[in-house]
Amino acid sequence: MTTYWCANFDAQACLDHGIENNLWMMQYQYADDHGNEHQSYKPGRISANWRQMANVSPGDWFVAYVPRKRSISGNPFYAIGKVRTPRRPRTANDVSNKIEEYLAERRSHDQKHGYVYYTDARVFYENFDDKWIDPEDDNSRYAQRIDVEKWELYAPDGVWVAGAEITQRKKTVYAVFEIGKDYFEAIREKLTSAKMVFSNDDVAQTVEKTQAKRQGFLLDSKLRKALEEYAMDAAKRYFKSLGYVVEDHSQGHPYDFLCTRKTKRLYVEVKGTQTNGEGIVLTSGEVEFARRHKEQMALFIRHSIKVSAGVLSNGENRVICPWDVDRGILKPISYWYELPNGAG
Repeated sequence: MTTYWCANFDAQACLDHGIENNLWMMQYQYADDHGNEHQSYKPGRISANWRQMANVSPGDWFVAYVPRKRSISGNPFYAIGKVRTPRRPRTANDVSNKIEEYLAERRSHDQKHGYVYYTDARVFYENFDDKWIDPEDDNSRYAQRIDVEKWELYAPDGVWVAGAEITQRKKTVYAVFEIGKDYFEAIREKLTSAKMVFSNDDVAQTVEKTQAKRQGFLLDSKLRKALEEYAMDAAKRYFKSLGYVVEDHSQGHPYDFLCTRKTKRLYVEVKGTQTNGEGIVLTSGEVEFARRHKEQMALFIRHSIKVSAGVLSNGENRVICPWDVDRGILKPISYWYELPNGAG
């Protein structure tokens, strides 16, 4: 039987990391890696959060949210994801434990590296090799994980869905709490609508065609795709030449590449065009993500690409790094308007 859960990411930085890596991180533990006990959560509630992990099963659905207000209905939902067993299978060298044994110790593990798998929780594990650190707390690293197949319908601005009052308040204080299928479907529907707005692909294509036509070029969907792929290849070569490991995140994320070099992380937005590249089209999702990560963003434009008999060649690179999207001029293309309740 499928169960539906709201999964609390606790902070925006945690959400960003989870969305990028298709996982959820639990921020509720007795102590951090330095042995400092968390004072903001009562031990009984923390124990309940850990025990809840044993109730989550493969095939269940998570709704990702970040708390903004005490009422769950005042909090934005960002994506949905189907729960799976740990993406990295357990090996003979990995540590195994039981949740109740961990709770009895009421402290973090002595180890600083490797994985811990819980025999009484099929989907729950800890990854101490993830070097991600909460930017707001240099002493914290959260190892607790549940993987999802893929975060779907990601809306960078989040959506709000009425009806959460049907969920008992005493449940919503926990890291993961169960919701009904009807409420889950309402969230899915709202995220689907938001995804259409954030992607804004039809509007983007129309504007790109107009921009190209003004400079004497014709642009159809096939050529648009070819230009994107041509630019992506150029961007990959460019960042690899700088020593980065380049991962393609263009599907399901509001940016195209995640580039890493030692501890440095760079999110890259890639655009390809036949025009002179003086202006590009950005979706609202791309803009919002770029604003939140301006110190880690890069814009790569392959412009002045030549097209002859369907063959692409030449072109010039323009790279802005770091890229602060607000240093240029953003012109609104369209707006999504939701009518007030009871209007009309």
